[in-house]
Amino acid sequence: ILVVILLTLQRLQSCLALRYEGLLLRENKSTSCQWLQVSYVEWLSFAEHCLESGFYAIANKACENALSCLQKNDIADSRTDQVFENLRATEKINKLKNRALLSASSHSGMFYILR
Repeated sequence: ILVVILLTLQRLQSCLALRYEGLLLRENKSTSCQWLQVSYVEWLSFAEHCLESGFYAIANKACENALSCLQKNDIADSRTDQVFENLRATEKINKLKNRALLSASSHSGMFYILR
């Protein structure tokens, strides 16, 4: 049973790693192909999946990327309705980022206690 669990975790980690690489590749290529730009919603969704799967550092980085996307949107679009939507999204991302940071720190503390 332990082997099955480890293999499942390895597959999950591989899927998340591939997804992360795909998002980064799209983000890098989006400078020349605007339609490849990764939205904050995609980064947020990825961050949520990472957090649920216990990959807290990656979730934190995905939250940073989501916030970066929102900052780009703020510069590009200053409509009132868009500003309020971006504020709500920023709050949601920051809450998720804080959860990821807290989870990472609590798990690393447990690691040191067990050693």
